[in-house]
Amino acid sequence: MRYFFYLMCVVILALVAGIGAKGFRVLASDLPNYQAHAAISSVVSTTRLLRTTSIIDEERAGGISVSASDKLAKLFKSSKVTDEQLQTWLSKGKTAESVFYRMNLEKTLYMRLLENPQFMRWLQYADDLSAAGKGTSSVSVLSTKYGDKKLYQMIGWAKKESSTKALGTRLQTDQLEHWVKIGKDPDEVFKLYGLDSAGSRILSESQFSAWTKYVDDLNAKNEGTAVSIIPTLRKYFSGDDLFHIALAAKRVDETEAMGTKLEDAFVQFWIQRKETPDNVLVELGLKKSASTLLESPLLNILTKYTDAYNVKYAAKKSTVIETLTRTFDDETVAGMLLAGRAKSTTKEIAKQFQADQLEMWLNSGQSVDDVYRLLNLPSRRDMMHDFGGVKLFGTWVTYMNAVSMKNPEKTSAMFSTLATTFDDRSMMQILQAAKTFPSMEKTAAKLQLEKAQSIFSTGLSPYEAFISVALDDVGESVLSSPLFKKWMVYVEDFNQKNPTDQKSWFVVLRGSYQGNGINQIIDKAMKDPNTVTIAKLVQKELLKESLEYWKYSPEKLFRFLNVGDAGEKVLSSSKFGLWTTYLDDWNQAYPSKKTTMIDGLHANYRDQNLVSILAAAEKIPSTKKLASQLQDALVDKWVAEKESLSYVKSWLSGVHAPSSDDMLERFTKKLNSV
Repeated sequence: MRYFFYLMCVVILALVAGIGAKGFRVLASDLPNYQAHAAISSVVSTTRLLRTTSIIDEERAGGISVSASDKLAKLFKSSKVTDEQLQTWLSKGKTAESVFYRMNLEKTLYMRLLENPQFMRWLQYADDLSAAGKGTSSVSVLSTKYGDKKLYQMIGWAKKESSTKALGTRLQTDQLEHWVKIGKDPDEVFKLYGLDSAGSRILSESQFSAWTKYVDDLNAKNEGTAVSIIPTLRKYFSGDDLFHIALAAKRVDETEAMGTKLEDAFVQFWIQRKETPDNVLVELGLKKSASTLLESPLLNILTKYTDAYNVKYAAKKSTVIETLTRTFDDETVAGMLLAGRAKSTTKEIAKQFQADQLEMWLNSGQSVDDVYRLLNLPSRRDMMHDFGGVKLFGTWVTYMNAVSMKNPEKTSAMFSTLATTFDDRSMMQILQAAKTFPSMEKTAAKLQLEKAQSIFSTGLSPYEAFISVALDDVGESVLSSPLFKKWMVYVEDFNQKNPTDQKSWFVVLRGSYQGNGINQIIDKAMKDPNTVTIAKLVQKELLKESLEYWKYSPEKLFRFLNVGDAGEKVLSSSKFGLWTTYLDDWNQAYPSKKTTMIDGLHANYRDQNLVSILAAAEKIPSTKKLASQLQDALVDKWVAEKESLSYVKSWLSGVHAPSSDDMLERFTKKLNSV
């Protein structure tokens, strides 16, 4: 009874004297039942009839500050708190911290806290209190008690369990909002999420997405003081690594968005630092790879940054081509673009940059002569009268076209000026190249014929004239050139004037287009009705020279004319007809070296391939008879060469055609009759 009496006295005194006007901190384990009387006596002795601002022994109670009245209340209440009691506390504005303690939640192991049914009731209380403007958020209370790291772990565990997943998700959102509110350092959140050890697959981590969202939310709350994710990432990755991580992520559907986000973050980071596109090009490592720059996906980042830079700093507007030119030089960039046009993977971007380069020169007022020097083209003295081996010659002529399109009335004057500084051949090469552009075609063609007439009037030999007017530089379309026709007339006139010094126009033409060049010229001209006649004339001269001068055997001419390019339809091709004519001429001219048609074919095809060709020719009415004759001839050749039956069978079995069976039968009969 005495024990109970003392307790009642303490309660009364506490209520009257306002014990615990200022809270003090206690540990849940500090007041076991058998010590209750001593603890209460201690309280009474230090607070009797007084309102004090001192903290009594600031003991650790899991970090939660609890008032003396709360502590006493806990001694007389069960851990089961009713809804009515919660409502009473809410109306009185009891802090979420004190209610957490009153509900005995501090006794629950932190890793099990979110599974405790009482926790949800406390959470609702904290929400209601916060909504009424009487307290801080639940996450703020939990963060104070457990710390960010431990609370983050608790939330993570909760999200893994189906029964607490929704709660964990809600608390995760609340925690992020709390961090945004207090402005928690993104570096700390990065480490808290374990991203400091994520490695190269960091963008595929779900926590990376959560972290970037946190930074976005932080920036949204603090406009004007944007925080970038780049400085944090650079503490763990080099710039090159981050660029390649972004590029790798963009190649995978699941991480493409994060890869793009990282690129955009770099762009905004550089914008904040007022980096010039020139500096960004260097930071991207593009300066070290001029030869492969157009193939680098990092070029897209430079382009993206340049666009953003121009919007932000319009007064310093720049273009990617200007950045490339400042970093390298006009000649290097032009060569880079020329090489890029030759690759299917970079053709389009090179084409666009070439247009940008021309526009850059035009806008800066560069003359045709200026660009000639910028491209470091050979000086007039060192040219050796030939643009043929100068790779950037085409780029220069393309700029001439740009100038002509901008000022068409100045085209003639431009050519006239050039004519005073270049020799005949060089000028003719310029005019020939200019003819390929519609804006200069008419003027260039007119000047070309006038220039040619002037050259022909000097009485040069046909070969010298051919070279001076640069017909050797025209290419496979030379027979369609008006200049070639004019030269043919010149050769005829020359021979009339020099009866003792006759020159062959064909020898000059073939000498200028050696190897397969003459065949390409003929093939090209044969496809154009306007040049078929001259093509046949060239072809006739080619066969005549091959027979009389070079003495090409039929077997060799077959290869020289590329007769086999027709495939299985070779017997019906025009070149095969040409070859058979040559075969007849050969046998007539050199009877001691007589060659049969099957000899010529057999020298250029393996037996199995030849059988397939003859089988295909049998199906074509125009070549059926010839194919049958050649099959007989081939069988005779096998017999004459004493081929074995097993050998013939071994490769005839691979030809799926009725004729192959017939040929095998004929071969067997003839072999047995020998």
